[in-house]
Amino acid sequence: MKLRTRAALGAACAVLLALAAAPTASADWHSCPNWDIQPSQATLTQSVVATMCILNDQRRQHGLRPLRWNWRLWGVGQRITQDMVTQQFFSHDEPNGKGLRARLSVSGYVPKNGMWSAGENLAYGQTVIGTPAAIVFGWMTSPGHRANILDPDFRDIGIGASIGAPVPGHGEGLVLAAEFGYAVPF
Repeated sequence: MKLRTRAALGAACAVLLALAAAPTASADWHSCPNWDIQPSQATLTQSVVATMCILNDQRRQHGLRPLRWNWRLWGVGQRITQDMVTQQFFSHDEPNGKGLRARLSVSGYVPKNGMWSAGENLAYGQTVIGTPAAIVFGWMTSPGHRANILDPDFRDIGIGASIGAPVPGHGEGLVLAAEFGYAVPF
């Protein structure tokens, strides 16, 4: 079993803020519809679809198979993004101490008997820093986030997304949780 989580509000935001003036998408990302869509409640679905497209584009560029959508992983990601907004925290561990392993165990994704691995990338961004291209660009420039995206063992993905702010004093933006996984029952 492999379990990796990647997030840091300050570090992730600092990376994304530093990149705001830089190009946020490679030419290949332009093939993904809505790669530059700014976050809002009305654009939430398009943001998730574009993020998945860009992540799979990155994997293809590195000779890896694309990730398949998994609704159970989406549920894990959706719950954590909603909790981060409503409970005002930005972390893989919830205020009650539950982490990714606990969220996965109740999701039905992890087989009772079998092999599995999982990883989680979190992001928060506003306006141009909250576009799918900017978020993936930030992840790809962070070694830990990049490792999750380019892990050849991962086969599945679910991306949860909520509009809001995970910590007090920040304006509304896109709160994203990409849940990567591989599960094979025996």
